[in-house]
Amino acid sequence: MSKPDTTLLHASSLFDLKGVVAVVTGRSTGIGLHIATTLAINGATVYIVRLDEEQVVKTAGKWNELMRVEQPQSRGKGAGSLKGLKGDCGSKWPGRGEATGEAGGGEGRLCHRVVNNAGVPGKGPTKVPPTAISSRSIYFDKLDEQDFYDAYRVNSIGPYFLSTAFLPLLVASKTKAPYGNKFLPTIVNTASMNAWTKDPATAGLGIPYILSKASMGVMTALLAHEIVPLGVRVNAIAPALFASGMTRPGMVDEWGRSTIEAKDVGSTALMLLVNSFITGETVLVDGGCLLAIVFSVQLERSYCGFFLGSLLTFVEYGT
Repeated sequence: MSKPDTTLLHASSLFDLKGVVAVVTGRSTGIGLHIATTLAINGATVYIVRLDEEQVVKTAGKWNELMRVEQPQSRGKGAGSLKGLKGDCGSKWPGRGEATGEAGGGEGRLCHRVVNNAGVPGKGPTKVPPTAISSRSIYFDKLDEQDFYDAYRVNSIGPYFLSTAFLPLLVASKTKAPYGNKFLPTIVNTASMNAWTKDPATAGLGIPYILSKASMGVMTALLAHEIVPLGVRVNAIAPALFASGMTRPGMVDEWGRSTIEAKDVGSTALMLLVNSFITGETVLVDGGCLLAIVFSVQLERSYCGFFLGSLLTFVEYGT
């Protein structure tokens, strides 16, 4: 029996993505950009897909130049890069046409990774003191069917069609990829912490957004189950609120970065790429935010919370 090759366990080997082809949808800012640049810096060829072609091409060019200057040692054969690609992430046609045609056709008819990150916030009501009349007003009168259609179209329906359209290219990567069987093909969806909080206040009061993002967790498990025979994995990342061009335009700099470090999201995406034994899972990336929310709610609603509240009031005011 041959000895184990310990060099394969080096970080430089585990995360060497040379030869990997990935497609990442989104606004080319925030989470999508964090994932795309992490993959590209580690050697992957990454197509960024969004409707604004001028902006996505500009972003790709700026980051390619930065990588060329700061990482000349990685710019050899098979080095990573970003490529801008126009596509409507909320409809079925880009999956059948431009996205699969250009991304797959330009890379030897294969694709290793599809990241469904595109999303829209959806319309949210204004919080008012709860009464039967006010509740009807904010949850019924001020929301239309179209508000839900718009959120589901981009946040759920589009990712479903894009994922399934890429299946032939994903499967092809198992036999045609230059890196051999080092990586299994994978789909990664961007869900949301809000699927667990059930509180519109944590999602800009966007009820359609919360419902559509919660469906991503179900779709992740469903697709993972259905395409197991193909050897394609499906997982999801569920972040807390990350600043991006969608959520916090003023907090995104000229490079598309937010105040959240790229490594927090990028490293999670990288882990889901290199670990071939994870599928059907949704990974929460929120810095403990959900734990704090759950604790505060439990504390507020419990007898213990009432007792502690009374005690703190006595200590502060003496009554």
